[in-house]
Amino acid sequence: MNITEILLETAKADTDRLLANDKQGDVIDQRRNVHFLLVAPDKEKALRVADFIDDNRYGQVAVENDHGRSCIYVGINMPIDQHIICCVSGLMACIARTFEVEYAGWESKIQRAT
Repeated sequence: MNITEILLETAKADTDRLLANDKQGDVIDQRRNVHFLLVAPDKEKALRVADFIDDNRYGQVAVENDHGRSCIYVGINMPIDQHIICCVSGLMACIARTFEVEYAGWESKIQRAT
């Protein structure tokens, strides 16, 4: 899959997630902790990806073993307006493509109006 296809697929998945969150009453412009997940084939590659993300200050990064998978978790406190989340998620997809790891998407807690 080329980078254009990856970005289009990622933007669609992000938009679908936002629509699902909206149905649950999410107020997307409220800041919250968002966690992005990349999965590497081994710990060594996961650490290389994590170092790149950390060196460039893209977010708070941690590497963990999750059921035999080397997971790279990137945390960012941000609103999830569509244009913002699609940009950051697209960046994570590009990083994943560059390092030949899997980008598994993002998650955040629903923020309801107070």
